[in-house]
Amino acid sequence: MKIAIFYFSGTGNTLRVVNEYKKNLVENNIEVSLFSIPESIVPDLKEFDRIGIAYPVHALNAPEAVNKYVKLFSRQDTPKRVFILMCSGEPLNINHTSSNKMRRILRRKNLIIDSKYHYVMPYNMIFRHTEEEAYRMNETMKSLVKLDVNDYFINNISHKLKINPFFVPFIWVLRIEQPFAHFNGKRYKIDMNKCIRCMKCVNNCPMHNIEYDKENDKFIFKKECILCTRCSFNCPKDAFNIHMLNAWRVNQPYSFKESEPQIRKHKNYCRKAYIRYFKEAEDRINKAQAT
Repeated sequence: MKIAIFYFSGTGNTLRVVNEYKKNLVENNIEVSLFSIPESIVPDLKEFDRIGIAYPVHALNAPEAVNKYVKLFSRQDTPKRVFILMCSGEPLNINHTSSNKMRRILRRKNLIIDSKYHYVMPYNMIFRHTEEEAYRMNETMKSLVKLDVNDYFINNISHKLKINPFFVPFIWVLRIEQPFAHFNGKRYKIDMNKCIRCMKCVNNCPMHNIEYDKENDKFIFKKECILCTRCSFNCPKDAFNIHMLNAWRVNQPYSFKESEPQIRKHKNYCRKAYIRYFKEAEDRINKAQAT
């Protein structure tokens, strides 16, 4: 079996999931190739038995760059199975409809989504999860990926996620985030007194949206921003101002190391949903270990 996984990762959460898939697939002697969106040239899909598409949920939708990329896929002569890997900072079912637009695009290519997986990973916007929470999310994700790979690729069991059609209109409305990202991204500012000109933001922007004018010592932000926040999140000097969303800005990567219990600032945010997510994951992991 040969697998291709196409992924977009802003601050690294989705890449962590994808690398965990790769690790488990290789351990099961399954060949896997990873393709980063939008940088990778689209390969011939006929070479692969199944196709994976992985992304972080942006305003309850797949990132604009992902939908544009899958439009480049060639139409297949026979139906080909597709699995979706979603990452979000909250374990809410409303995220499960994020691939609705993509599903229609893929169907025209004779690519059929037969499984979806949702992994909760720490926020890079809105607020910062604690290091304890980030560690728990990451360890839970790794355990679930192992089970999901075994079910889908070894035992050929598809995975369906609960979708409430009531949420679909909200998904359509929140697609306004995509043109808003272009508008807002052009208005980012950098505190040049803090900036050390490391060029991480310029070199790592997946959309090549940031330029540095050396002669005038200033950064130029173009109109291709998709609000992945890779630039502001990874700035070593916390020098970014992301305009209208600056109150939600999170800076510096998580360590994903075990740490002492901490209280999150927004401790009641989706509290029951988090409890349910970890309880269901723990039950599933324990059941697998017992058999």
